[in-house]
Amino acid sequence: MNSTALNVAGPAEPDFRSRDFLLDHVRHTLAFYARTARDNSGGFFHFFKDDGTVYDRTTRHLVSSTRFVFNHAMAFRHFGGQQHQDNARHAFAFLRNAHWDAVNEGYDWEIEWRDGAKRTLNGTRHCYGHAFVLLACAHAAMASIDEAKPLIDETFQLMDKHFWDAGAGLYADEATPDWQLSPYPRAERQHARNRSAAGRVRGDRPCAVTGHVLYLDRAEKIAGNITLRQARLSHGLVWEHFRADWSVDWHYNESDDSSNIFRPWGFQPGHQTEWAKLLLILERHRALPWLAPRSNYSTRASTAHGTTSTAACITASAPATRSAITTNTSGCRPRPSPPLRCSASAPAWSDSGIATTSSGGIAGRISSITNTVRGSAS
Repeated sequence: MNSTALNVAGPAEPDFRSRDFLLDHVRHTLAFYARTARDNSGGFFHFFKDDGTVYDRTTRHLVSSTRFVFNHAMAFRHFGGQQHQDNARHAFAFLRNAHWDAVNEGYDWEIEWRDGAKRTLNGTRHCYGHAFVLLACAHAAMASIDEAKPLIDETFQLMDKHFWDAGAGLYADEATPDWQLSPYPRAERQHARNRSAAGRVRGDRPCAVTGHVLYLDRAEKIAGNITLRQARLSHGLVWEHFRADWSVDWHYNESDDSSNIFRPWGFQPGHQTEWAKLLLILERHRALPWLAPRSNYSTRASTAHGTTSTAACITASAPATRSAITTNTSGCRPRPSPPLRCSASAPAWSDSGIATTSSGGIAGRISSITNTVRGSAS
């Protein structure tokens, strides 16, 4: 027997810079849901086991309902196929007819859908959820679902009326079903989604659909106010929670046993990288000098301080220090730590709004990421 060790080739590493790989991955994901996700009585099921089996046929969450609109609208635009457009229209009809509360004029956060009838489980008005509605309306319109077009402006005006804090230039987070603003502190998370809606959804194509540039104006205002003004209050990174006066709330939801995934404590590396992406998308339409450097800073900070030591991935959340990131055994909650400090190797954010290294040099653009984002179909 030949004693020479056999070189057995393992599975090839995925090439996330390959357009072909990414498109194949999208097709594979769509195929998973295509088998069982559609509910012919309305919308799509939201809860699946690894084999695609539906394990909850009645609970519907606003964000998930909007994502089905987005997914199939994007699939139709990129791959064609009448089924994708039909699914997007089916998902959009459910979003509007089932989640919409015609009495109080808002979208219910969570509903029960049984035998073609709705029962509201949670009627809280979340700005985060309404931003996703805006996302869904714009993408449905871009997929030639004409009934979605007027809802772009309707949803924008609804958010403007109930959530927009004109003095701060930012959105409040939530309200009761009859639109009384909640005392819950302002949250960053919904601004990440509103930036997504205002910049990506309300960018060039929605402007072509609606003819209004006010969406980009709002996108620019939110992006600057969160990633520049508010970030300066938390050492250059975007914190999750703010008080009603928009000062930083360092301790909201800090306890280790908190399981509210929508209101995590700590810096969220994933949200920093999301902002990095969104700022580059905005730069496509408005070549503001601070967008790319700020995107660079957010990416470098999140990877430098959010990368785990045991795997090539970024942690879900990071405590209020960037010199020593630690997580508990669940991998999702940070241990309490001292106030944020910049380590010697960490990029710092100067008062002038330019990302710098600790030696003071202006950080270069992350050209590979920039080119990947710019080169991808949006």
